[in-house]
Amino acid sequence: MNKETKNGETLLRIAWCVLFATALAVVIFVRIRLLSFPLERDEGEYAYAGRLLLQGIPPYDLAYNLKFPGSYFAYALFMWVFGETTLGIHLGLLIINFVTITVLFVLGRELWGATAGLAAATAFAVLSLSPAVAGLAAHATHFVILAAMAGALLLLQAVRRWSPRLLFASGLFFGLAVVMKQPGVWFPVFALFYVIYDQLQQKAALKQIAQGVLVFCVGVSAPLLVTGLFLWHAGVFAKFWFWTIQYAREHGNLVSISQAVGVLQYQLTGVIGVNWPLWALALIGLVVCLSQAGAHASLPFLLSLLVAAALAVSTGFYFRDHYFILILPVIALFAAAAVTLPKTRASRILRTIALAVFAAALAWPLVRDRQFLFMVAPLDACRAIAYPNPFSESLPIAKFIGERTSPADQIAVLGSEPQICFYANRRSATGYIHTYGLMEPQNYASRMQREMISEIEKTRPKIVILVAINYSWLAQPDSDRTIFTWADQYCRENYTPVGLVKLLEHESVYDFSSDPPLRDLPPDYIVIYQRKT
Repeated sequence: MNKETKNGETLLRIAWCVLFATALAVVIFVRIRLLSFPLERDEGEYAYAGRLLLQGIPPYDLAYNLKFPGSYFAYALFMWVFGETTLGIHLGLLIINFVTITVLFVLGRELWGATAGLAAATAFAVLSLSPAVAGLAAHATHFVILAAMAGALLLLQAVRRWSPRLLFASGLFFGLAVVMKQPGVWFPVFALFYVIYDQLQQKAALKQIAQGVLVFCVGVSAPLLVTGLFLWHAGVFAKFWFWTIQYAREHGNLVSISQAVGVLQYQLTGVIGVNWPLWALALIGLVVCLSQAGAHASLPFLLSLLVAAALAVSTGFYFRDHYFILILPVIALFAAAAVTLPKTRASRILRTIALAVFAAALAWPLVRDRQFLFMVAPLDACRAIAYPNPFSESLPIAKFIGERTSPADQIAVLGSEPQICFYANRRSATGYIHTYGLMEPQNYASRMQREMISEIEKTRPKIVILVAINYSWLAQPDSDRTIFTWADQYCRENYTPVGLVKLLEHESVYDFSSDPPLRDLPPDYIVIYQRKT
């Protein structure tokens, strides 16, 4: 290599490092700027359950939900370290996101070299920030992919040097991915397939393959076993089993395949949205890898990972925007494959062009979303993308509740807004902090309504918050509406309205007078009731 060629390669490497550092700095700046972005309802659930954990109350005891409990422990850790605030939670997410970016860099470097690692990490940093995937919210999917990508990296290293120790460590991380949320189960399935496939390709002895599978499965099982033992010891295993297995099975069978196609098409359009240049590069990278399969020994690994991520996104066929976070690492890796061409003298100009194209693909979504990312205040930014969900409105509502109650008082939120309980620092009078299940056409819906009604009547909370917003219930034409009839009568006989919030498109209207008029109400509103003395 002559001096001119060497200098050109050095400049190209420096350019990649500068691009990575610049993009990472922008992403960190945006996340820090929007640390106070209001919690949405899933975050409210995790935060509320995490606080209960810090108070010694196990998951599923006073707060019910169908998700595995890993995210509750993650939130408890964030709040223990950084404080029980929105800022503390989102600071924890920033760290999780940064560590995932680092893991993607190492994984990309293992596959194709340092340049590919920088490209994959940079693409993921930008994609995972996007409001199209609710990137600012600390969803369980962020925790799943950190554990899954760490497991994938260790898996790749384990099969290359055949290390049972690394296989076990890989299994541990994949097991953690499952504990974080059930769709994470597809990642250890992918890993198991890849281990067997790789060893058969290497013509390894069946004894070695069996040993590797056993060691890996033990690693995957360990976090699940520890979690189960903890919940059993805490006396909540039966509730855990009902919510995360029995009810989750019902919930997962509500959307038919024919419905799923339309849902996927709609959601995918929004998710790709302004991020289309990076998704297009990922498609090009996939085509390049397939067309040069012989030169890409890592292709089976990547294809297996892609299938696992796609299945994880598709679990239940709901295709909610933040579910697509599960596939972003694979998208980032294939995008890196498209722009990191082989180092040959003839391709240096092409590689420079590829770098420029990649930089433009990164800049495009940041420029298109610039107002949301760089200009609008956190509360306004939340309202712009969440309306008519009452995420911003939950803050003044919680403050009002805090002024009218003592820490020992309990409140009941009739709706799926657990962030109100977290903000107000008041315990819920019922474990039903989400009410979607009550409206679903599933076998447990009526039983759930009776249980929620019974818990509220038994506790007699001082404050009842009636959330008359469809997004908080998702009532369907065939939903059992018993709880609505009960709520109307129960509140009328036992409570007095003391607050009203009208959710309007441009600005919500608050009335915290002693007797707000409940007339001329918009389609979406919230009434706060106080128990009669």
